[in-house]
Amino acid sequence: RGMGSSARELARVVPDDVAMLLWPVDMPRVQVSTIAAIIASAQEAPRRVVVPIVAGPEHRQGHPPLLPARVVKALRDIADEARLDDFIEEVGGSPHFVGVDDMGVLQDVDSPADLDDGAS
Repeated sequence: RGMGSSARELARVVPDDVAMLLWPVDMPRVQVSTIAAIIASAQEAPRRVVVPIVAGPEHRQGHPPLLPARVVKALRDIADEARLDDFIEEVGGSPHFVGVDDMGVLQDVDSPADLDDGAS
């Protein structure tokens, strides 16, 4: 029914006072150190959405964002066809970015060939 419906169903099983990582299943290369950095940043900014960003000339935002409990609660009512980026920005406000040295936050795997690109 749309990405919104998947996120909504996930948010409905998360307890009221718990933050969550919105981690797409097609992003298997995110490093453990990146998750640790996201969680540490969330502890410094507990009411803000935390988004990993790859430093460099492009400063590209990646996945997974960490959603604070208040955003998770709001996500329980997202429409099926809603764009998650727009919803999170509207409800979560300005994100807190954490710089990471991890291209895995940008690399989605849509086919077996995506796994054969030489990255480890």
